Amino acid sequence: MKRNFDWWLTVPDLLVGLDVGTSAVKAAVCTAEGRELAHGSAPLAWRTTSLGTETDPERVLSTVRAALADALARAPEGQVIGLGVAGMAEAGVLLGPDGRPVAPLIAWHDSRDRAQAARLVADLGEKES
Repeated sequence: MKRNFDWWLTVPDLLVGLDVGTSAVKAAVCTAEGRELAHGSAPLAWRTTSLGTETDPERVLSTVRAALADALARAPEGQVIGLGVAGMAEAGVLLGPDGRPVAPLIAWHDSRDRAQAARLVADLGEKES
């Protein structure tokens, strides 16, 4: 029995870009030549605590998945051959030995570390120009 795989030759290569921003996650699906075919987004929720502004890292991941699903649902059929990710400032996620988050993701504009930063400057000196 001969199988026809001609359909594979007509499926375009797609590139996906993700922008994990402070207020939302945006996703764009483009051709390999850079023409945008579709885009999607999902809002990113933060909470303000007595310490500052933070969110659950799992919430960020689910928001990324929602924005990506939104964009891909609007895009033509194709094979994703690349993914680029841009992130919000200097936010990071601390992981435990099991690879799971151990603390909230702290917003880049949070100032709870102001006292520690001042001590570091006092101990190490100002950045040289």
